[in-house]
Amino acid sequence: AIPAELRRPPFAFAKRHGLIVAQDLGAAVELVCKSGVSIDSVQEVRRFLRRPVRLRTVPPEEFDALLQRTYEGQTVLVTGHSGFKGSWLTTWLHQLGAKVFAIGLPPEQGPDSLYNVARIEELCDSRWLDIRDTNGVFNLIQQIKPRVIFHLAAQALVHRGYREPIFTFGTNIMGAANILEAARQTTSVEAVVFVTSDKVYDNKEW
Repeated sequence: AIPAELRRPPFAFAKRHGLIVAQDLGAAVELVCKSGVSIDSVQEVRRFLRRPVRLRTVPPEEFDALLQRTYEGQTVLVTGHSGFKGSWLTTWLHQLGAKVFAIGLPPEQGPDSLYNVARIEELCDSRWLDIRDTNGVFNLIQQIKPRVIFHLAAQALVHRGYREPIFTFGTNIMGAANILEAARQTTSVEAVVFVTSDKVYDNKEW
């Protein structure tokens, strides 16, 4: 059972600080991290949420138990589960006890992909579905009624984007819009974790 104070799923973010979980306590948001993790972005989170923020560090085992209690038994949808990060996320959510549904396209790497090597299809209800399929996406989300959606499905290759702009825009923009609109119309959905790329930032490292 999810503790009463977790009325909404926590969100998590990881920069150089390590993994941080934010709990909704109603009047405030509590940032929870493992002991020894240095956090310098509390002000950033406070500005983003426009709510009081407090910080609490806990032992690693307590932090892991918090994640376990949050996702255990919960219906979660992962898009892009056949990709590298999607496969790892599906594995982690399965280990946390979540009921994982997943949609995506067959991995282009074939039998050598992490999806196939790690037998990800055994850890979730896996379905091949193109997120550009508006009706397919809407019907699936309405059917499974997830509490949390992790959206990773995308055409992520820059050079392929130049060669296939229509496919890239269709997937990354309209596909994402399909996920968000279906989530908006599904009352069970309480959070959408929208995974993006470092390419959306002004990268001056080059």
